[in-house]
Amino acid sequence: MSLFCACTQAPSLSVSGLNPGNFKAEKDGQETGLYILKNGQGMEVCVTNFGGRVVSIMVPDKADTLRDVVLGFDKVNDYLQIPP
Repeated sequence: MSLFCACTQAPSLSVSGLNPGNFKAEKDGQETGLYILKNGQGMEVCVTNFGGRVVSIMVPDKADTLRDVVLGFDKVNDYLQIPP
C-alpha cells in the first residue's frame, strides 16, 4: 500500500487551509511553490520547495477529525525571513 497517492503543485486551498498563492515567490532566481501530497484516507502533507520544508501534515485523530500536527507558516515570505 502506498502512503501517498498524489503529488501536484497545489491549485486550490489545502485541507489545512493553506493558500498555494501565498507560497509563490522568487528567491535567488528560483521560483517557490507549495506541493500537496494526499492519500486515500484523507491524510495530507504540504511541502514548499523552498528548502523542502514541511508546512502542514493533516492526520486523523482518534475521532477521525483531521488535525494539523506541524507548526508551520501560512506563507513562504515568513520562511524567507528565517536566517539560514
